[in-house]
Amino acid sequence: MEQTRSVSNKTTPFERIGGERAVEEIVSAFYQKVVGDPELSPFFANTDIERLLAMQREYVTIALGGPGTFSMDRLHDSHTGRGIRGRHFMRFLDLFLETVRDRNLDADDLDKILDRMAIASSDVIDSSTESG
Repeated sequence: MEQTRSVSNKTTPFERIGGERAVEEIVSAFYQKVVGDPELSPFFANTDIERLLAMQREYVTIALGGPGTFSMDRLHDSHTGRGIRGRHFMRFLDLFLETVRDRNLDADDLDKILDRMAIASSDVIDSSTESG
């Protein structure tokens, strides 16, 4: 039994939720919430959703500890000048948490995922629109 515990401790949240297929489901469900949210939907009005979903699957995979690389420069470039404020980013994270909450992840996993996603805040939030 001890050996099983040791092996499970080495798995990532990505593996525990079901890998690539689960990420696809999560991102799809998540973006249904995002584009349906009155506060966030305006940011996606002229967005190529399929391209966005592909990039978000890549980002969520990494946030869950899965394989891959992600360009923070690309993330920054795609959000620059969009007027995204801290409250928008927090709403985005809230909807993500709401989406993954029922995915067999413990509180530590959820904290790690949110921490990894929050790293992107400086690349997403338009600091020229933030006041205090």
